[in-house]
Amino acid sequence: MAHLFAYGTLMFPEVWRRVAGREPRRQEAIVRGYEVRRVRGDVFPVLAPNPHSVATGCVLYDVDEDTLTRLDSYENDFYERVEVLAEIRAGSAAAPEAVPCQAYVLAATRAEMATDEPWDPELFREQWLPEYLKRLAE
Repeated sequence: MAHLFAYGTLMFPEVWRRVAGREPRRQEAIVRGYEVRRVRGDVFPVLAPNPHSVATGCVLYDVDEDTLTRLDSYENDFYERVEVLAEIRAGSAAAPEAVPCQAYVLAATRAEMATDEPWDPELFREQWLPEYLKRLAE
């Protein structure tokens, strides 16, 4: 079992269910040293290294090996699964809890695919989620 930091389409329960099945417990989180960018020519994001940035997303807890295998196939060679340290805040005054997670980071061989444009999850939900779900059904 592993925890997964999701920052893009997998944050949406509708996408998660189509790709992975059972939805695990989740909690909002950040990961320092990365940024979420829109991919060139499409609507999904990439997690790209940037030492001055913070990526927002969520931790999906206790993802089993079969699910990780399905996710590896979904993410294909566009991404590399790496270990990151997600931070979760229990309250505004609480110190963050550090949670080791797996995350799908843009593969170094695909670095040119990241645009300078930040990926907006609300814009994705409003404009592209239904079409993206249709793509997954094909």
